[in-house]
Amino acid sequence: MYRPVEALTALRNMHRYSNQEQTQGWDEIVTEAEYAIQLDDQEFGRLLCLPSHLEWLAAGHLALAGRLTHPGEIADMAVDVPGNTVRVRTRSAGDARPPAPAAGELRMTPEEIRGLSGQLPVISALFRRTGGVHTGGLAGKDSLLFIIEDTGRHNVLDKIYGRCFLEGIPLGDKALLFSGRSTGKIVMKLERMGIPMIIARGAPTTLAVDLAERAGITLIAFARPDRMSVFTHHRRVTGGLY
Repeated sequence: MYRPVEALTALRNMHRYSNQEQTQGWDEIVTEAEYAIQLDDQEFGRLLCLPSHLEWLAAGHLALAGRLTHPGEIADMAVDVPGNTVRVRTRSAGDARPPAPAAGELRMTPEEIRGLSGQLPVISALFRRTGGVHTGGLAGKDSLLFIIEDTGRHNVLDKIYGRCFLEGIPLGDKALLFSGRSTGKIVMKLERMGIPMIIARGAPTTLAVDLAERAGITLIAFARPDRMSVFTHHRRVTGGLY
């Protein structure tokens, strides 16, 4: 059900210039496609995305928007590849409220966090081949559960939430591993998802830090195997200085 529906990469002709030479050849680049999300025969929105796990993308996008509150509401979901559309039919209309955040009971040592942070760039073969995707992973205290890749960083979170929504995976004791920056929009999605910690390789923004502080989310940035910066709610990082 969740296999890619289109090729995830394609070869494109290019001219490469360097200090030493000019060459012409082919390069592998990541596929980006536009898909409409259709809810009960009405278009809900259009997303530019990597054409994989589109059911997770649609379910997560709709659930985070408050249009789905329980997987049992979904009567049918199908990907129309020629029409670039994901069609979702429901048994009930939903109550148009975003999912309620769940209280997290997650604790990790600095060593555990740094160990997890080093896994994303190693696991993401698509990033190593193309450099054209954002990567996110869902982690418990002891292990990385799964990763998701997409051309859009917000799509990564929608796909992660969509899988958890459809499969009943609890999020209150999980951390999000993220290859990109922590922005205000990312933290807002985390709060709706009920994930209490983000471990990001990129930098945070001031709004992200302020929102994370207010929402009770532990925001960790610049995460590497040898270092990290904890900006909010460091109580979840055990065995540190405080």
